Amino acid sequence: MEDIRNCCIRRIEDNTAWDRIESEVLIILTKDNDEKVFRLNKTAGYLWENCDGTRTVHELITRLCAEFDVDEAKALDDVTKFVEQMKGLKLVALS
Repeated sequence: MEDIRNCCIRRIEDNTAWDRIESEVLIILTKDNDEKVFRLNKTAGYLWENCDGTRTVHELITRLCAEFDVDEAKALDDVTKFVEQMKGLKLVALS
């Protein structure tokens, strides 16, 4: 995967509704009379909530390190996987 650390990341909220319920974030995607529900764990939910289009991937990595007390290599791996999965589902975009 290309180096995405300096890219800003934003949620694509077309056809989606989402909310935090306790420690999880639930995303409901509706498209073409089909509905899919995604349940994000605490880490992924934190990333989702911070994908507002103003923060870079590097900023998310830094925030993840501070919030969850993980090292930068682990945070980079987690964020990279999150971005790949969410881009594949067309739920986030990089700019």
